[in-house]
Amino acid sequence: MSLTSHEAPPSPSPESLSTPVPAALPGEALQVLTLAQRTAEEYVAAANKAAQAVREEAETNAEHCRQEAREYAEQMRSEADKLLTAARATAELTHREAQVQAADIRRQAELLLTEARAEAESIVAGGNETAEQLEQRAQRRYEDAVGGLSVKRKALQEQIETLEIFDAEYRRRLMAFLQGQLRALWADQPQAATFPAIELQLPGGPVDTA
Repeated sequence: MSLTSHEAPPSPSPESLSTPVPAALPGEALQVLTLAQRTAEEYVAAANKAAQAVREEAETNAEHCRQEAREYAEQMRSEADKLLTAARATAELTHREAQVQAADIRRQAELLLTEARAEAESIVAGGNETAEQLEQRAQRRYEDAVGGLSVKRKALQEQIETLEIFDAEYRRRLMAFLQGQLRALWADQPQAATFPAIELQLPGGPVDTA
């Protein structure tokens, strides 16, 4: 007599339980004990087989969940790397543009100062006062140009610092998100979650991180 993992052993009939059993002879008692032992072994084998099937199914489901979690974490890591690369590229482009503008402003300031000095030297004979006024005007232009360069340099530094803060905050939120997913997985209660969006705010305006 064999039992499958989903079949329960046959139960004794009500008639067999209600019918009085005559006193068994020693040989018959041995047969009854043998039959009872065989029935018990079949029950145990069926229970072990069912438990093994449940265990294998649970292990399969757990491995599937772990695989999905690893794939999702890898996808999040890839997207974070892309966002960080784009932010760094934007910062590098802004830095280069600021350097070009600073060099242009410096050249213009030097040209203005040179022209002013040449003009001042040409009219020295006409009066030192006029030459002094031109010199002061040229100096103010030079200082204004240099001051504008300092402002641009400060703005660029603020953008770089903002990008660094964005990098640290994004990694922190990504780690918290992945830890929450792993905790939900180990609790056998996987929950779908969305990764929180982060908007990078620069002095010149927000940067699209999509």
